[in-house]
Amino acid sequence: MEKNKMPGMKINPEIKNGKYSNFVRVSHTPFDFLVDFGQALPEDPEMDIFARVIMSPAHAKAFLIVLEENIKQYESGFGPIPSFKGVASPQFSGIV
Repeated sequence: MEKNKMPGMKINPEIKNGKYSNFVRVSHTPFDFLVDFGQALPEDPEMDIFARVIMSPAHAKAFLIVLEENIKQYESGFGPIPSFKGVASPQFSGIV
């Protein structure tokens, strides 16, 4: 593959439209980072985790860098994203 050329991507039809996530939980072992995505509803005391992504520490750090870059690009075009730290309800504490 040519240097700096992205490989083609194929998105499975079942996941093509995506899912809305209003929470994410991150945990780790010495070897992996686990990122759970889900949806919390006010009337439901349990959160529905619909995706778990497991990545190496190196990939987790690369993901962090790419996410930070994209947030900067977003904010330069649309303005600052408000921070809601500490606003989560008690049953969801420790989860973003």
